[in-house]
Amino acid sequence: MLIPSLALVVTGGVFAGIRFYDGIHAREWSNGLTIQIAPVIGFVDAAQNERARSLGVANGDPRVLGDLQTARKATDAAVQKMSDIALSLQRLNPDAMTKSTPAFRALVAQLPAIRERVDGRALADDDIDDFYTKLVGVVATGLDGAARTSPFPATVAEETVASGLLRISDLGARAAGIAAAASGNISSTSDRLRYITLVASLHNQLDAVSEKLTGAELTRYQRLVASDEWRLLVGGQPELAETGQLPSGWSVAQRKVDAELKGLWGDQFQDAEREAVSAAERMLVWAIVAGVAVLVIAVLAFVVATHLARALVARLRSLRNETLELAEHVLPAMVQRLHDGQPVDVDSELVVIDAGIDEIGEVAEAFNAAQRTAVAAAEAEAKTRGGINRVYLDIARRSQVVVHQQLKVLDAAEAKQDDPEHLELLFQLDHLATRARRNAENLLILGGEQPGRKWRQPVSLEEVVRSAVSETRDFSRVSAVRLPEVRVHGRAVADLIHLLAELIDNASAFSPPDAVVSVGGHLVGKG
Repeated sequence: MLIPSLALVVTGGVFAGIRFYDGIHAREWSNGLTIQIAPVIGFVDAAQNERARSLGVANGDPRVLGDLQTARKATDAAVQKMSDIALSLQRLNPDAMTKSTPAFRALVAQLPAIRERVDGRALADDDIDDFYTKLVGVVATGLDGAARTSPFPATVAEETVASGLLRISDLGARAAGIAAAASGNISSTSDRLRYITLVASLHNQLDAVSEKLTGAELTRYQRLVASDEWRLLVGGQPELAETGQLPSGWSVAQRKVDAELKGLWGDQFQDAEREAVSAAERMLVWAIVAGVAVLVIAVLAFVVATHLARALVARLRSLRNETLELAEHVLPAMVQRLHDGQPVDVDSELVVIDAGIDEIGEVAEAFNAAQRTAVAAAEAEAKTRGGINRVYLDIARRSQVVVHQQLKVLDAAEAKQDDPEHLELLFQLDHLATRARRNAENLLILGGEQPGRKWRQPVSLEEVVRSAVSETRDFSRVSAVRLPEVRVHGRAVADLIHLLAELIDNASAFSPPDAVVSVGGHLVGKG
């Protein structure tokens, strides 16, 4: 349980960290977009203003020379601000700036040469218009990239509409620049055609974009197309196409319409950035809430799993301790008592382990069954052994009775016999009876009883050895040598006789038939 729970904690922590990082990054991106609003609008105005002044200088209007230098300074300042924010936006979202940033740097690098050619009147109106259109178009490209890679799906449409309105506004600024350079009369057929084309494109694109406008931008658009200035520009298109003559009030109307278009795209741009900021805040809050919730759930799961694991380990340790207590103390004591022939109440004395009804409880029940089986087997074995012991004891006692009677008869016969040959035979029978008595006493010992013969007083070691020798098979080959003058406690005499007799029999059985078996002893430092 602990391993998957710990994995869940790690996974929850990683998930929370990733979501929090995404939320922070989204907020930084939205803040970066907010910061760029004023510089971008300023840059577009400066570039469009310099374009109009450059077209005037190219057409020989000396009145705009002073205004051109002022416009260029404003453009340079706007370019510097754009360069600063481009670095931060590139860091926040490289994918969004992958096209606009290189194009912007390339155009800015060409700006001094373009200005030099404008001052020398070596650049055609089309080339001037095309360069500054590309310079303004960099902003539209950046907006397209921001919309394409935006982390906020809700702002994609807003940023896309803002990009379209920027291009529409630039179409109006380009048309206004041509009209201003012509000084009220567009005499060149090519300029007239270009002007009409720009205005027609403006109308078409504005009609298409207007379907996506909402709120204040839609109201501003409706107010624009219903204004007198708009009707003047639209209504004067046929006359302008035929004669090139601008109607009275055309310049004023053009400037107002141009300002409204700039304001429309600026408002849309700001709305898009505000929506991005709002979406970023929502995303950050959701990321924090979701991350914390997942982390809390993971931690709670880990805590619960730890608690359950500790409880499980405690039960297992208790089962182990109880099992060891039974296996090492209770069961051996019961088995020993059974072996000793003592009464044992298995049902009352056997400890039953209770470890519940789950799998651990089943293990405990299996051990209970095993110990009951073991005790029952020990009890059955003890009963069998007790029966065998009783058989041994019965046989041994009967043999002892017969042997004792036989020895008495032999003693009486030996006392009455004078013939040496017959007496020797009686001695041999007496020796065989003595060995039979030893075998009977061995059976008593195997049956758990003590030998029948007992000595109350200490007995000399020499007599103990002689008794042992007399109970051996080849007693004639045995000699006792170097036995110290010591006495053996009466309770140990019988056991010592049996032990010596067995050892002497082994010595005579595993030695050459003519070898002498010697039994000797001596005192040692501790007795």
